[in-house]
Amino acid sequence: MNPVNTKRKIPLFKKAGPKELRYMLYLASVACIKHNSQLAKYYHDNVSAGMPAKKAIIKVAVKLARMMYFMLKHKTEYESSKVFMEPLPLKKAA
Repeated sequence: MNPVNTKRKIPLFKKAGPKELRYMLYLASVACIKHNSQLAKYYHDNVSAGMPAKKAIIKVAVKLARMMYFMLKHKTEYESSKVFMEPLPLKKAA
């Protein structure tokens, strides 16, 4: 077999972790896209930048998992101002 002519199919998404947990995070991210305006904006920004829809949903799921981990670790409630910080305005030079 000639190594130049062989093609390996590279998986687009890494399937790590328990299957049921991945499925629950996926469904939760779809629900968040429908009901949370900031996560919906995050999703639509990624899709409009040219990302495939499924990959954008997975990015939302990762963001959701990180948010949940932070809230559990620090024993806090959800605060959108901490998750989606507005960029600071640039100071004008005098």
